[in-house]
Order: sequence, then structure tokens, then C-alpha cells
Amino acid sequence: MNVLQKLIRVTIDEGLMGAARRIAEYMAWRARLLARINLNEKFRVFIDRRFDRKYGVDTSGLIGVKGLDVTSEQKDSGIHYEPTPVPALRAILDSLPVDHSKFTFIDYGSGKGRVLLLASEYPYQRIIGVEFANSLHTIARANIARWNSRKQKCADIASVCMDARDFQLPDDPLVIFFFTPFLSPVIDRVVENIQESFRIKPRPIRIVYYGTNEKFMGLLSKLGFSRREIYSKRPFSALKHYKGHLFSSSQ
Repeated sequence: MNVLQKLIRVTIDEGLMGAARRIAEYMAWRARLLARINLNEKFRVFIDRRFDRKYGVDTSGLIGVKGLDVTSEQKDSGIHYEPTPVPALRAILDSLPVDHSKFTFIDYGSGKGRVLLLASEYPYQRIIGVEFANSLHTIARANIARWNSRKQKCADIASVCMDARDFQLPDDPLVIFFFTPFLSPVIDRVVENIQESFRIKPRPIRIVYYGTNEKFMGLLSKLGFSRREIYSKRPFSALKHYKGHLFSSSQ
């Protein structure tokens, strides 16, 4: 039932005065929701900028895919640049049931490199970001060079600029991170590559997906990995409730 149908039904059931009251209640609710969304956005920007100022890096901002220096084909399957929220990422990495020192960390759609920087605060063997936009890759490399955290435990950090479909996964045990990086057909091929890599060399693989795309989670489920939720926190805005999901190989 759409809004107009609901309004007609309320008018029939409660009369014009009842319909007017319902409209006023709806407008008040919408105003409160917009205020919460605005508060959420201001808080996100504050946290992002504080992180960048503290470490002298540039990881913040939202950039539409049309503003990225990529081919038209890549734009069709790409997603805008949006950095993973710092608090959520730290909570997710803290909750991973792995010995970080035995894993290589991969971030698909690594953008300006925020995830790479924060992952370096854990003792991974090495950290690799895969980014298709050269402009973001260039910023990521500069951020890696400037990164200076007292918590840093992994110095082997690299950003590579290439189509994610062409990236060859290393044979190491892997933690693979996704935050709404791209659409079909790219994501389909990436998942196929993960499956083939695991078939050739069975090993511990942990895939972390932070987002809400059920189709993508369905693709990951076809890998036959176990799945469980490892992070869920409702922000100020009810419109953006991302969750962290962990897909684990049997190894």
C-alpha cells in the first residue's frame, strides 16, 4: 500500500480531521528522522577529520564514482568512495577470532587506505589494498608513507592499482575485507577467484563483509564457508545500519 492509498484509507476511517492529524504526526516524525540523520553525518565527519588530523593523513570524504579516474566500464561496476568508519573497523578487527600474525590482510576497494592503516595496528604478515582508481591509490600510498601510529605492528603495507578481477590472491592464510567495494560483474569474478584460490590451495580464509548487500552475502555463502555476525551497532540514523559478517573456511 503506497502513501496515497494509506491517506485515502485513513480519510475514510477517521475523516478529514483524522487524516490531518496523521499527516501532522508523519511530518513531525520525518523532521525528527532528518535531524537524527544530520546528527549522524556530523558525528561521522567529526570522527573522520579527527582521525586524519591526528595522523596527518587524508582518508576522509565521499567521492562519487563519476569523479574517479577510471574507465567507463569500471564506473558501471564501481561504487562511490566512502571510508569505513574508524570505530566500526576497530571493533571488527578486535573481534576477529584469528591469530593475526599468521594471516595476510587483503582489502578489496581500498580507496585512500584507511583500512590498511588501521589493519597495521595488528601483527599481520603483510597488508595489501586493491584499488582501481589511480587517484585514490596515489593518496593511499602517500598516507602509508606518512602513517605513524604507536600501535603499529605491521610495517609491510602496500596499495596496488589494478582491476580487482585481475588480482591474484597470495597463497597465505587470508583475512579479506570488503566494504561495499563494487557491483556485478566485478564482484562475481572476485568471489570466483577466492573460490578457485581456495580450491587450489586449501588454507584458512576469513572474509569480513561490512555492509548490507544481501546479494553479495549470498555470493559469499556459495563458497561453503560458515557465516556469523561479528559486529552490529545501530548509529544515530536508522537508514544506515551496517553490520559486520564473518565468512570462514573450514581450515
